[in-house]
Amino acid sequence: MRISLKTQFSLLVIFLMLGLVAVIAYTTLQHIKTSLTVERKLRGSTLIRNLSTASQEAILSGNELNLFDFVNHIIEDEEGIVYVIVLDKDNKVLAHSNSELVGKLLDNSITQQISESKEKQIISTSFNGEEIYNFYSPMVIQEKLLGRVHIGLSQKSIKDAIRTAQLKIGYIAIGALLVALLATFFLVGVLVKPIQLLAAGARRVGSGDFEHEIKVDSKNEIGQLASNFNDMTRSLNKRKKDLSTLNENAKSLNSNFNLDFLLQEGVNTIKDIINPTDICILGWLNESWQLLNTNAKETISLPDTSQLKEDPYLTQITQSRATIVINKSSDRLPSGWVTECLKNCDYALLVPMLHNEELIGSILLGNPSPFAENSQEYAELLSGSIGISMMNIKLLEDTVDKTRMEQELRTAELVQATLFPKTDPQIPGISFSGFYESASETGGDWYGYIEDEANDQVFILIGDVTGHGVPAALVTAAAHSFFSTLEFLREKFESMAATIASHGTAISDSDNPLRPSNMLNLLNKIILASTDRRLVMTFFVAAYNTKTKTMTFSNAGHDFPIVIRNNKGSYKGKPECLIASGMRLGDKMDAEFEEHQVQMYPGDVVAFYTDGITECENNEGDEYGERRFIRSIKKHANNTVETIKENLVNNAYEFYGDCPRKDDFTLVVAKIDA
Repeated sequence: MRISLKTQFSLLVIFLMLGLVAVIAYTTLQHIKTSLTVERKLRGSTLIRNLSTASQEAILSGNELNLFDFVNHIIEDEEGIVYVIVLDKDNKVLAHSNSELVGKLLDNSITQQISESKEKQIISTSFNGEEIYNFYSPMVIQEKLLGRVHIGLSQKSIKDAIRTAQLKIGYIAIGALLVALLATFFLVGVLVKPIQLLAAGARRVGSGDFEHEIKVDSKNEIGQLASNFNDMTRSLNKRKKDLSTLNENAKSLNSNFNLDFLLQEGVNTIKDIINPTDICILGWLNESWQLLNTNAKETISLPDTSQLKEDPYLTQITQSRATIVINKSSDRLPSGWVTECLKNCDYALLVPMLHNEELIGSILLGNPSPFAENSQEYAELLSGSIGISMMNIKLLEDTVDKTRMEQELRTAELVQATLFPKTDPQIPGISFSGFYESASETGGDWYGYIEDEANDQVFILIGDVTGHGVPAALVTAAAHSFFSTLEFLREKFESMAATIASHGTAISDSDNPLRPSNMLNLLNKIILASTDRRLVMTFFVAAYNTKTKTMTFSNAGHDFPIVIRNNKGSYKGKPECLIASGMRLGDKMDAEFEEHQVQMYPGDVVAFYTDGITECENNEGDEYGERRFIRSIKKHANNTVETIKENLVNNAYEFYGDCPRKDDFTLVVAKIDA
């Protein structure tokens, strides 16, 4: 019996599709199971670590009542929690998701089998007929066992996800087989291979592999589709890499205080991202142009820098403060220093370097061929970042030069004073009043704001560096420089995000550098690079949205801000705290920072502060403490923020008396307007 080629081809395609679907289904299910299991274990490890840390602090400080808040916080915020247990060293329950067990000795086979272990453990077991992961961690301080913590996480979500995936894969497999069977009768053999290649390549690209190119040699519509698809993935991949490189290099530029190193890093960064053949960084100093750094020495003979003063392009940028695009094929270039530099370049960008709208220099980029898409945008972004870092370095160098060694502390004090807001922002919907006073000539506290009118939000920033003096002041300067750079980058980032979105792919919100948790993540790397773990910093970032009246916040080991709610003009209710866990900045490179959001209401008062307020002592050796501080906030909460701040400061000073304070005093009061 003779079988037609069309029938043979149909059967072959069916068998191939069956095998392919089976492999993909098996691989996908295994990947989903592995990914969900790893994710579940990572989340559980994070929860048990945070619970252990918080429980140790509560036990050591005697605030064991806080354990209930920690347990409830985990239960409310996390899905799949089976139990949360905090035990003392004798297995007595200090806190439990089942409040009836508090104060009793724990008698549970899951926890008993590892109760003597001094190592963290994750056990897959069953509890009340349900498969769970039991996360266990002992609380050990200086080899002394304080107690133990357990968290049980259900494995049900993993199984549900796998079952859902099985159904989806089954539906997809059936649909794919039916489509393949019908399509086979209408396709010729020459189209089969290009289609298979296109499908395989699309799957890889769809999974996030933007490096992959679909190799289809067909000259018909399928080949054109593959070519267009490759163009799109290359464009998206380049944007993704450019954004990543910009973030990394921005951190590097802001973490050093050496001008020569900064300029060379700037040249290297421009070459990495834009890749021009010639780069010249010029400074506008004392009303004259100076050549600061260049890579052009190897490719061209630099003209006499005396021509800088009369160069028409530099004169134009001094007046316009806008980027100049030069194209030899369409422009008639006037004689001058810039034109001489571009002998071997047909295209050029002359980008102004601005700081607070003042010209401080420019960057000249030359290329024999047209610049790539977005090169001007990237050049302006990098120019601004380099300019901010140059001004920070200049500010430090100028001040140190004037005062010399014997004026070191006074110099640092003057520099640090410029880092604080001169006035509080005037934001519709919320009022602010800040206060800072150092315990010595220079301190380690800092606070500031970032206004983001385009997104109806304002950022409140407050931090505390360990210790005092010049090193601590320099760390606060690095933090200030970082947030100044973030404020400059905001519009550029949003513009690039919109451009990428226009291609059908959105930047994940997790990659947004303006999220509080991402701010802390980036600042942590900068401080770690700047101090090499010799200094650490606590920090709290809050973003208040004036339209939704929500406050999104993230914390790096800082004191929790205090919220006093307005209850029809009364402020006698129980105070709340903006609680989020996270390590101090500068402790660990891969630190993670929680991010939470809370709804605010008209009349609510929030006090952001450093521990210099609550931990300072009077002449009798008594600390001011949080209770006195909270009572003072409640007492004056019905006033304006300025009056609240003044009363809080005065009440604290009345308690301290003439006793020297041992730490800086920093306070920011915010009140939600009606």
